[in-house]
Amino acid sequence: WFRTMAPPVLSFLKSHDFTGKTIVPFCTHGGGEFGEIEKDIAQVCPRSLILPGIAVNGAVSTDGIINWLKTIGISFI
Repeated sequence: WFRTMAPPVLSFLKSHDFTGKTIVPFCTHGGGEFGEIEKDIAQVCPRSLILPGIAVNGAVSTDGIINWLKTIGISFI
C-alpha cells in the first residue's frame, strides 16, 4: 500500500460517517512515510478534523508516542 491507505482501511472510512469527529492517523512503513495518507483521509472524511499523524519506520519508544500525543494536543493520565 505504498504511500496510501490499505483498501480495508479506505473501505472502513467510506462506510462510516466521521462528520464532526477527530481522526488521528498513524501507520508503520518501510520507507514511504505517510505519502498521501493524510490527504486521502481528508478527501474521504471532509467534515472531520484530521490531526497530524505519526509514521513509524522500525521501533518507536513510549516517550516518542507520548511526545507526539502532547504535540497534537492529546493528553492522558
